[in-house]
Amino acid sequence: MGGVPLALFIFCAAVPVTEELIFRGCVLGGLSRHIRFGWANGLQAALFALLHQDMAHFGQRFMIGMIAGWLTKKTKGLAISIVMHALINLLFVLAVVG
Repeated sequence: MGGVPLALFIFCAAVPVTEELIFRGCVLGGLSRHIRFGWANGLQAALFALLHQDMAHFGQRFMIGMIAGWLTKKTKGLAISIVMHALINLLFVLAVVG
C-alpha cells in the first residue's frame, strides 16, 4: 500500500524535515546557546547517530550529523541540511528498491 511513491515521500521529505528540525534546529540550537558550537555539534551528531539504532553505521551517521550541523551554522538555516538529508535518504531508497 503506497509503494515506492509513499516511501519516497516519507524518507525523502517527511523524515528529513522532521529530523533536521529536531536535531539541528532544537538540539543544536539549544545546546549552542549554552556550550561551544563544536561540543554542541558533536553532542547532537552523537544523539542523531544513536537514535538511528544502527551501531554498525554509527560513524557514518555521526559524520552526517556533524556535516549537517556545520551546514546549519554556516548557512544560518536548515534548508541545506534538509536537502542533504533528503538526498542521502533518496540514495538509500533507490538502493533498496532498485
